[in-house]
Amino acid sequence: MVEAEVDLTITYWSAKSDRRIFKRVKLERAKINFFSTSWTVVRPIDEDSIIYGWNDEDFDDSYARQVYDRMSYTAEEVRWGRKFEPIFDQDNDGMIHIDLDRLNANKESPLN
Repeated sequence: MVEAEVDLTITYWSAKSDRRIFKRVKLERAKINFFSTSWTVVRPIDEDSIIYGWNDEDFDDSYARQVYDRMSYTAEEVRWGRKFEPIFDQDNDGMIHIDLDRLNANKESPLN
């Protein structure tokens, strides 16, 4: 595998705003060019970390799980000359808003 990437979002319940908050996490390394064996995703917990100062009682691990996926497509199943549109926006405070109605939204895109 080459050019593997990871994008990490932390989610937590905010009693102050009475809603679930989604924030993108800046990682130590979000991409590796050559994936030879294994990769540990790292985000130091420092003053800039979203979870700085939290303890084990602050965590709700209901969203924590390992994801394994493998897909295979035939040429007939590929939508040539199309690309997916983003389903999320990030505001100036770093809040991520996800629009699941756009999950399959796509548009024309020139082929290389």
